[in-house]
Formats: sequence, structure tokens, C-alpha cells
Amino acid sequence: MKNLFKFGMPKTPGFGISASYYLTLAASRTPLPALAEIVDPYGKDGAVAGMGVPNDPMMGKDTLTQPLIRGSYTFTTRDKRSVVAATVLTKSELGFDERDLLARKEMQGIDPIKRSRLERVSVMIQLKFLSHAPEVYPAIDFILHLAERIGVLSEAVVADPLSERWLLPEHLFFPRDLDVRFSVRDMVDVTIRRTPDHGLVLDTRGLCKFDLPEFHCSDVDEDILELGVDLLYTLAHSVMLGEKFRPGETVGAEAMPFVLVAMKSRHGQDVLELGPQSPGTTRGALLALRMP
Repeated sequence: MKNLFKFGMPKTPGFGISASYYLTLAASRTPLPALAEIVDPYGKDGAVAGMGVPNDPMMGKDTLTQPLIRGSYTFTTRDKRSVVAATVLTKSELGFDERDLLARKEMQGIDPIKRSRLERVSVMIQLKFLSHAPEVYPAIDFILHLAERIGVLSEAVVADPLSERWLLPEHLFFPRDLDVRFSVRDMVDVTIRRTPDHGLVLDTRGLCKFDLPEFHCSDVDEDILELGVDLLYTLAHSVMLGEKFRPGETVGAEAMPFVLVAMKSRHGQDVLELGPQSPGTTRGALLALRMP
């Protein structure tokens, strides 16, 4: 039985950041902020601690105080161990159609502020790692701080495609304990789907940012949905601390555990499915988590 509540954190977690991880900012306010507003070596006036330069050699030093324009830029942390590329594009170049997006089923009931901003998008900014610190967590903080700062100044909505969510920039960071360097919800979301055959189906979204398997649990009853969601976040948190999970291992309550089974998502992503150990049930295995 895996211990899901370990304390401490290794210097390197045993994984890196996938080349497929990126964030896209849909900006509704122009002109965009200047480099000097986004980053400062000492983080002055709300800027992110770091440095930024345009990739166009024709741009002079005055570019630092001029709004970002279509093109590419590079941001680095002060220690230069994490490097993020920023590409500014028009929405048409990315094939962004706000009407099509907002008409989708999953976007119904979207926050009014997000809807208003998405309806006014004209510029898109994509952030992607070129390199990152081996500790991973400081690098994630850096790209999220960049997205937050640029997003606030440009009144953007931030698309996190691998977590399948749109966030306001001020919601990119989730609460974390003082002695913990990250919140798993900064990187991972748990999606909830209702199906005719398997009740509520829960999936983590975001562990693939680190080339790690996602978790899947089906047949979850609505009255104990919170138990299932909490378990998947706990598993994801343990993974982010460096815990390795493999098919055949058990997780959850010792009295009635889940067995991890390897499967593939519809996109070919590696997934570990939580199946109740025979003769148990998903409901029983989740309720067992409440037992002392």
C-alpha cells in the first residue's frame, strides 16, 4: 500500500517538464505591456523577478519600455536556469474563433468576466519553456508568474490546454501551505464527466505536462464525489513529490483499496485507472477513506 501523505520534497523530483507544455494568453486589452512592466531583475513594482529581451536583433534598448508587438521574446529567471519563449500572434494566426469556442458545451455557464474578455480578444501570447531548472517547481512558478503578470496587464484569459481549463490570471495560483513550495492545483485539474454507463467519471488533467500518467476513476456516486476528487488530487500531489505509481499497486484505504490498472486515454496518453479490489466496489473503496 502506497503512503500518500509523505512529507518533505526531494531537490529534484525525478521528472522534467514535457516539451508539449505551454500556456496561451488570450489578451483583450491593447496595447500590450512593455518588457519593463513584465520583468525586472529585482521584481520591482509588481514585475516578475527576471529578465526579458526581444529576439529581433533590430530592436534596440528602447524596446524595453515599448509595448510588446507581434514577434518573439525570451524571458529568463535571475539565475538563468529557466528560459521561457513568448510568441505574440494575432488570433487569426492561431485560428482562434471566440464564437466557436464560446458555443461549446463545456463553455456554457462560463464566468461572465472570462466570456467578456474572450469576446474581445485580438492578440494571443504563447508561453513555452526552452529550458528549465531541474527542480521543476521554481520553473513552473516562473512561467505562471509571467502568465499572471502579462494576463493582468492585458486583461487576458489564460488557456492551460493540457489541464483543459481557462483561467483568469489572478486564479493561476492556488492556496498553498507555507512550508510547501507548490500547490498541485496550479498544475493539475480533476475533470468530472457524467456518462450513461459509468456514473460520474473523474480524470486528472495536467500530469502529462511532466510526461507522467494521469489517473482515472469511474462509477463514482454523486453523494461521495468529493471523496473521489480529493483522492485524485492526493495521488497527483504524491506524484509531484516524486512518488512512483505502477500498475498492480494498491492505493487508498488499506481495508478496501483500489488497484491501479494501466490504460490509454483517447489521445494515447498513459493513464492509471483506479479499480476496486475484488470483491469491493468503487463506492466501498471511497467510503473506506473515511474510516479511522
